Parts: sequence; structure tokens; C-alpha cells
Amino acid sequence: MRKLKNESEFQRFIRKSVGYAFPNKCRLKKNHGNQFSERGVSDLDGHVNGFYIAIECKMWNGRPTREQTTFLKNIHITGGIALFAVYNYLDGIHTCYFVPAEIPFSYRTKMFWLKSNLVSVNRDPNNPNDKEKVEVFDCTPIKTILEMR
Repeated sequence: MRKLKNESEFQRFIRKSVGYAFPNKCRLKKNHGNQFSERGVSDLDGHVNGFYIAIECKMWNGRPTREQTTFLKNIHITGGIALFAVYNYLDGIHTCYFVPAEIPFSYRTKMFWLKSNLVSVNRDPNNPNDKEKVEVFDCTPIKTILEMR
């Protein structure tokens, strides 16, 4: 897989990864900000396994604004799942870090971030005989967070 060029590609890849991790139990949508929308609203939001989830995507070294951090903390406080997803590409290795909103976002606290690498899954998750594979990020950190609820 080639390096993801920008945050929009990363957002599409996260939606695809979560969709493969939770087949038929996931609905995420992309939020397009404009002058009428709330400041700081997350890039992706929707429902996974019956839980509301909001994900703010960042490329490596990107930092969330105060409004984005406040929005995700409010989602967490009201019982939703709020995550930052940070994409890193180093030496040919794709990595996604999931950062729960209750942890202060700082690259110095990276040791507490939930690391995810690429995995190959069947293109058609409903057909076990499907030999065609597709690469997605492993969404085990999201599954773990859901199991803790």
C-alpha cells in the first residue's frame, strides 16, 4: 500500500477499516465543516455496535484545536466514544494510533496511545471462501474500548 497523502485519504481509510472490523454493525459519516456547522466537530461520527463514536483524524505531527479537543471531551463525558486517530508512515510502515479523548493529546504521552498496524482481510467479509484480500488498519483498540463499556 502506498503512503496516504493527506487527512482526507486517512479519513476514508479509517471508515473502511472500521467498516471491515464491524460488518453490518457500523455507520460512520464524514462531517464537512462550513460556516453553519459547530466549530470543532469531529471528522467522522456515527454508530458502531450501538454506541455513538466520534473520531478526529490527524496526520503525524498534526495537533487538534482547542475546539476539537473540547468537542471530543464532551462526547466522552456524555457517554459516547471519542477518539483521535493519528496516522504515521515511517520506513515503509503504516501505523495508526488511537488516542482516547480522556487522555490529554500530546506526542510526549505516545506510550499511552493504542497502536494499530495494517492487516489483510477478505474483501467480502460475508463470504469465507473469498480469496481476494484488502489491507485495513486493525481496529482491535476500538473493539477493546467497546468491550469495556
